Amino acid sequence: MGATGQRHALTAWVTDARFNLPAFDARHPEQPQRVQAIQAALERELAREPAPVSQLLRLAPLGRAATDEAIARVHTPAHVEGIRKRYGNDINHLARAAVASALAAVEAVHARRAV
Repeated sequence: MGATGQRHALTAWVTDARFNLPAFDARHPEQPQRVQAIQAALERELAREPAPVSQLLRLAPLGRAATDEAIARVHTPAHVEGIRKRYGNDINHLARAAVASALAAVEAVHARRAV
């Protein structure tokens, strides 16, 4: 709690090395360079004094791969099939990492480690 009794927000940042691997063609906005630029910007902000984002919590994705059931909670079967048809099964590792990352963030909020 701050001096005014307000709770400070803690922002969680979930990252995974798999997000630095190319998964899409060059026309798609999700590129490793985008992830690397965001990470570099966050690192620069953390290095500043005083750090304006000092309440940044770096999280790792869940220690397990997201299951088909977990993916079905956030994507329709038609969406999953459309992605597979367009990008092939190679997208599977990235999709599972993304869902595992989202689940790690949800668990951190639920455990009150992040808001």
